[in-house]
Amino acid sequence: MKPWIEKLEKAPWHTLLVFASFLIILFLIQFPAFCFPFHRDAIKAVAGAAEEILANGFDPIPRTPGLDVGHPPVLTMTLAVAWGIFGESLFVSHLVQIGFACLAACYTYLLGRHLYSAKIGMLAALFLLLSPIFEAQTTNIYFDMPLAAFCIMSVYYAIRNRAWPYVVFATLASFTKIYGGIICLPILVYVLARIPKPRRPLIVLKQSVIYGVPLILLMIWVSYHRMVQGWAFIRPHVVEQFSGSLLSIWSCFNVFRTVFFLSMGQSRWILTAGMLTAVVTFIKRKRQGQGIRCVGTKPLSLSSFLFRAKETFRLIGAENLLILLVITVWVAYVAPYFIGRYLLPILPLFILIGARSLQLVLKSRVVLVSTLIVFFSWVSWIGIEPLEPLADMAVRIPKVSSLMAARGFDTNFRVMDIVLGKAGNAESDSELWDVLYVHQAAARHIETNYADLTILTDFPQNSELTVPVAGYVTNSLNVVQPWNVQSCSDFDLVYWAVPSSWRGEALSILREQCSLELVARFQSRDAFAEIYQVTR
Repeated sequence: MKPWIEKLEKAPWHTLLVFASFLIILFLIQFPAFCFPFHRDAIKAVAGAAEEILANGFDPIPRTPGLDVGHPPVLTMTLAVAWGIFGESLFVSHLVQIGFACLAACYTYLLGRHLYSAKIGMLAALFLLLSPIFEAQTTNIYFDMPLAAFCIMSVYYAIRNRAWPYVVFATLASFTKIYGGIICLPILVYVLARIPKPRRPLIVLKQSVIYGVPLILLMIWVSYHRMVQGWAFIRPHVVEQFSGSLLSIWSCFNVFRTVFFLSMGQSRWILTAGMLTAVVTFIKRKRQGQGIRCVGTKPLSLSSFLFRAKETFRLIGAENLLILLVITVWVAYVAPYFIGRYLLPILPLFILIGARSLQLVLKSRVVLVSTLIVFFSWVSWIGIEPLEPLADMAVRIPKVSSLMAARGFDTNFRVMDIVLGKAGNAESDSELWDVLYVHQAAARHIETNYADLTILTDFPQNSELTVPVAGYVTNSLNVVQPWNVQSCSDFDLVYWAVPSSWRGEALSILREQCSLELVARFQSRDAFAEIYQVTR
């Protein structure tokens, strides 16, 4: 390494420079999206909740029905404080989210530098920064980005054996989204396994208490929330909705989607290819009688663990074992009900392992690796998947069409969209920008021309038209949902958009029964919105 680079890395302001660089990159990429509104669940759970928290003197639990979805208040409180200081605006909201995204990228770099090298850390951070789902979730002001930031910070401080910073950030992760506490379990196992033998009971108890503080505080919060709201952290109707589907065939299909999206989606096949190549190389060396060496922090010595399980820590490296534990536990939790953004907290860890693997395989060809990453990330961001034909063949399983129908997905979505988590929410790539642009334009058109009429629509469009702080309308409009109407005289307009909870046949029935006339249509690529007026 060149002397000036080593000198730069050791400078006290080095980390601040990295953070500022990432901030500038994200600001430039996200600048066109600063006027975009909140999306889907975030409309009420984040924007509406933050507005009520600010109005009620920072009471952390919103009392208005529909605003409290059970997640703790770190994001909504942060947004409420920012609005209280700088005013309620979409610009301020996006700046808050960009701050969390910068923390996630910066600590990915720091963890990579600590485990491997500054080169690997920067490579992983750039891959993360340019990942389509990372950019989409930077635009989508929701719980998953701050959760990703606090999770990677927690892993970083746990690996560096800094207990109290870990407690702070693991607590923030747990208080950002309810399942953030999952990260504490593998870390606690890692900490206890790291205690040198003979393990004294008093030391084990002390470490268990210290590293278990986030879970204790989370239990206190859940108890308080149950006392105030009457339910712990999952709304009763949500429990009824999903309890019967967790062990269904659809859940098994979701496990495949989860693993596929993490390992192959959005050009991460480059990382997976590097991992598999390194594993194959290691196995070949073993068969040639070169023996198993102590590989320290080389993450792809997972094959070593398979050969000699008793020497796990020596062969795989304790830090990498923790990373694998976190990824495994998280995937096991989110797999039954898959949404792409659920994997955001472990995406930095997966990318770190992949970046190290590429460096081991390609050695000094860092420029080539960086060019590939930038190119394929951009290709994925604009919505092109090089592996789409392969994925389309892989998911041709029996009854897939009936499963799609049972879930209510629009048949216009491609099978690949379902595999990569795009169907129904459009939160994984630049399609999110199209959806937000189209929905915002349609909502403003309705408010400008039909503000006095009653609009029939469904989720999330009903939230878009009734929560002004979300950025779609300036005043709440009169909205009814399908189950609240008896006849065509109960509404004047029908607002249909994709994605939506409506199924395609519902609109066809309304067209016949109410003689709907299309009065406006907005479209950007695959995203569209249509406004119909009742003529009967």
